[in-house]
Amino acid sequence: MRAAHPGAEVTLWAQDEHRLGLLPVIRRVWAPRGQRPVCPVRRRFQWRSVSGFVRPSTGQT
Repeated sequence: MRAAHPGAEVTLWAQDEHRLGLLPVIRRVWAPRGQRPVCPVRRRFQWRSVSGFVRPSTGQT
């Protein structure tokens, strides 16, 4: 890189990515004793993606 771009300044950055999510599964329903309860559930995901960048030499984010 230095040979190809002798006047350029090169800095090192680190990147991390994380996905925070929610998968609601637990459901409670009333049912007669001894019978298995039937409860239709639509499974769906709710999530957000978070990215972060840091420059290790200075701590700049």
